[in-house]
Amino acid sequence: MSVVIPMIAQWLYLIQPISQEMDVDWHITAAIIYVESRGDPAAVSPCGAVGLMGVMPYGLEHRLALRDPEHNIIDGTAMMRVMLDATGDDTRLALIAYHMGLVGAERAGWLRSVDGREYVRRIADAWALLFPGRPLPWARVRPRGAGEQE
Repeated sequence: MSVVIPMIAQWLYLIQPISQEMDVDWHITAAIIYVESRGDPAAVSPCGAVGLMGVMPYGLEHRLALRDPEHNIIDGTAMMRVMLDATGDDTRLALIAYHMGLVGAERAGWLRSVDGREYVRRIADAWALLFPGRPLPWARVRPRGAGEQE
């Protein structure tokens, strides 16, 4: 199935090979981009996360580099790979860690965190919009309107 949203589809030429190289499902990368920036490489969140994947910069030079879509997708996908490794490839926990950081997710209680669960729900909603009919890679969270969380 293909991405039906042009604002994300325009980045597939970067999303797919970078995700494959880092062993991250490209559908997850695309859903993160939709949630974090709606495909706008100039996006800046209220907390200062930058670019397509909403990556937190670690300095001015990095902040400027993150405005480049390729650099941003490389950094964001690498961060998702680190989170997957840290959580034993548990996609839901990795998404919470991507959103909150590992320490923040641990302090908040992972799935007990309302913010963490809401981020996973937003990714599930993006997944349903971007990839209609494609099952989520985790079973217990469904997009809004598709049933309740177990």
